Amino acid sequence: MKKSHFHLAVFASPWLGLIGSVAFAQDNPNVPATQSESLTEIVVTATKRAEKIQDVPAAVTTLSSSVIANLGIQSFRDFEGLVPSLSQRDEGAPGIGTIILRGLNTGSEQSSNTAAYYIDDVPFSASGFSAFGDQVTPDPDLLDIERIEVLKGPQGTLFGADSLGGVIRIITKKPSLTTFGGSVSSEGVAVDGGGAGYSVRGSLNDPVIQDVLGVRVSAFYRHIPGYTDNIGTGTNNVNDGTIKGARLAILARPLENLSVELDGMTQDGTVNGFDYQYNVIDTATPLYGVRKFNDFFNPSASTTYHLESMRIDYDTPIGSLIANVGYGTFTAFRVNDWTAQTGPIPGFPANGGVEQITGPGIDKLSSEVRFVSKRLGPVEFIAGVFYTDEHNRIPFLIGGLDRQTLAPLPAPNYQLLGINQPSQYKEKAGYGDLTYYFTDQLDFTGGIRYGQNTEHTTDYYYGAFIGPPTTSIFDFSGSATTYLATLRWRPTATLSTYLRAASGYRPGGPQLNSMVPPGAQKTIDPDTVWNYEAGVKGSFVDGRIDTSIAVYHIDWKKVQLQSTCCGGFIFEGNAGAAEVDGVEIEMQARPTQSLRIGLNGAYTDARITQINAATSATIGAAEGNALPLTPRYAGALTLDYDLGIIGSFDSLVGATVRYQGTMHSSYPGDLINPDVIVPSYVPIDFRAQLRRDKYALQFRVENVTNRDGYTTIETAKAFPNDPNAETIGTVIRPRTYALSFTVDF
Repeated sequence: MKKSHFHLAVFASPWLGLIGSVAFAQDNPNVPATQSESLTEIVVTATKRAEKIQDVPAAVTTLSSSVIANLGIQSFRDFEGLVPSLSQRDEGAPGIGTIILRGLNTGSEQSSNTAAYYIDDVPFSASGFSAFGDQVTPDPDLLDIERIEVLKGPQGTLFGADSLGGVIRIITKKPSLTTFGGSVSSEGVAVDGGGAGYSVRGSLNDPVIQDVLGVRVSAFYRHIPGYTDNIGTGTNNVNDGTIKGARLAILARPLENLSVELDGMTQDGTVNGFDYQYNVIDTATPLYGVRKFNDFFNPSASTTYHLESMRIDYDTPIGSLIANVGYGTFTAFRVNDWTAQTGPIPGFPANGGVEQITGPGIDKLSSEVRFVSKRLGPVEFIAGVFYTDEHNRIPFLIGGLDRQTLAPLPAPNYQLLGINQPSQYKEKAGYGDLTYYFTDQLDFTGGIRYGQNTEHTTDYYYGAFIGPPTTSIFDFSGSATTYLATLRWRPTATLSTYLRAASGYRPGGPQLNSMVPPGAQKTIDPDTVWNYEAGVKGSFVDGRIDTSIAVYHIDWKKVQLQSTCCGGFIFEGNAGAAEVDGVEIEMQARPTQSLRIGLNGAYTDARITQINAATSATIGAAEGNALPLTPRYAGALTLDYDLGIIGSFDSLVGATVRYQGTMHSSYPGDLINPDVIVPSYVPIDFRAQLRRDKYALQFRVENVTNRDGYTTIETAKAFPNDPNAETIGTVIRPRTYALSFTVDF
């Protein structure tokens, strides 16, 4: 239903000298970006309590608002390469794709998430088995946020379902009750060999009633420049588009120990094409030229996000009682040329082409109540309950169009295959963790979460390929228990070490087939992971060097995969196992007052360790094969140098070098989506900034060397050896120039 449906090693030279951190501090935007805080000063809420990042016994990467502004980060794609072990199956449009953390991805036929996405305390991604949430990479604008937190490894006890690989959290800026201020910025963008774009962004904070009531409002509009060409229609720079949105936050503190926050955001985005090119079948070689594809109409994609939430904090002498509720609606809609994917259709007119229309939609209500204790003698704890009710839909249509007029073909050739698949997923859970301090330097945390879930799914099939419409109803119920155990030792105020074992799960669901023959699973069990991890975090040389190192091993059991059964039909099942061994290193250094160096890197060995014969024959995977779309090596280097005062301006120059190593696009034996080695690439970005008082001018050149590169390569064949199928490569943006002007007030 899509456009195209690594033994543990020590991370040796040259990376040990180069790996570092982009876990920078939550700087004031008016402070030059070279003045960053150390690990002992960065505060995060990854464990659902405010805690210095150095003290968190888990691998966490943060990107502060000042780093986001300094690097020109506006979207998921912009920060993806800055976070160790984070990648994406990129489907070629903003908000369309699959988030991959620590290599937990089974390929183009994966149907649900292995990484969760949150905005503050509210889940922003689908959890249901039948939701096809893997088709959505949430991509809210990063204008009015405090920081990004990426929690790596399963977070099942605190964050529940679908956090097998980890959690991405967007922490928004809260209204100030004391300070009036804001900012306005504009930016112009030009792509070498492509189009031009611009953006306008602004935010305002007003303490309406000093110390009691504050309001924060922000809005943005971005016109995205295009750079791919559809030679089928003769349209250049077809993947341009617009993204616009706004946010309103209200914070009230009627009592000294009581606060209430209301938050609402909306965002709409549309692109008129995709960031891809067509390749010679089953290769990484362009077919029509770099960044060119051939469709008989211009494809399109759109996303909509609406989220409303409320949080109440009540402080007591022994801790805080926190209640939050959120309701969001999210869609990711797209229209593609699917003529090649369908293959030859008997009786189809010669002037006919095929369009595919699909797009998961989610309406999600979630609520949570938790108590976060203060330290009470030798113990502290968190206890909470969680509930979610999500309504998912995945409309899908393959329809025939006249290639010249784009009008629907007469019946029966327009509605060739249609599927409506609404589902309802409910989950309720209780969780808690307890930390016991043997001493101030040594402590142990144990955690547990128990959850129950149900799913009700309706499948409605219609169209010429089906004959008379059919309707099937499926019900499922399941449960899961996840665990956490960490041992933390902090021998000094600037050094912390930990051992961590944590589990996570992805909900199971019904076999979505009305006639399940003997031999096929009638229900699919949850798949589960256990993550075993050792880490060290430290700040050295008076805070001039910060380091975070994590070494981990993941066992993934009952992996949800597709297999052929019972007369050639393809069914979902728990059909294999996988393991991941990895090393993540983050480091930042400030050798002088003016120079800041940040480096990060990841080694990820993600592989199939067990698979049944039928599944192996279906998806082409065998024991020892790498899991798709995770490079074994990846990293990034950032440099920022404060030039001091030039004239009356503070001046700063910087550069970012990212490296994505080679990776497999699929499994070696896959006959429908054959494996292609995705080449490595090294884009380099440059930036320069002048600032005076409230004013800042920044110039950036992204992908300075104008390197070509792929984030994803996929093929979707109608049958093995189909000669007409398309191999599609999602491409990185060519050299891009950006000039922005910001006024803070």
